[in-house]
Amino acid sequence: MKLNPVREFIDIQILDLSNNELGAETPIFLDPLMESLIHLNLSNTKLGNKGACELSKQMKDEANAKRCTRGKLRYLDISNNNIGSAGFLKILGRLKKSQTLINLNVSNNDFVDNPKQFGQLENFLRQNQRI
Repeated sequence: MKLNPVREFIDIQILDLSNNELGAETPIFLDPLMESLIHLNLSNTKLGNKGACELSKQMKDEANAKRCTRGKLRYLDISNNNIGSAGFLKILGRLKKSQTLINLNVSNNDFVDNPKQFGQLENFLRQNQRI
């Protein structure tokens, strides 16, 4: 029988995994914790675009958050992860209607790999003025 030790800590609200070489698969292991997290620091963990896309799958949009307890994330730090515009836009897609997120750190990533998509950041910030 394979045990999943993360399931035992389902009520963790603050998780800092920064400065570890966790890689793109990291968000998969966060799934059981996403319901209770209000502060998540994944800075400098080598997520890349693949990890950013996976993280966006673990976060629920506002419509789904009303049916479950997910969607309470207030602080998210994904800085220093070599995330390009594709991964960044996936995350923004999940967060665009968030009423709880107030702090998003995306510094030192590579969003200029597709400058045409940078306008979508402007739209996101216009729609979500809590951040």
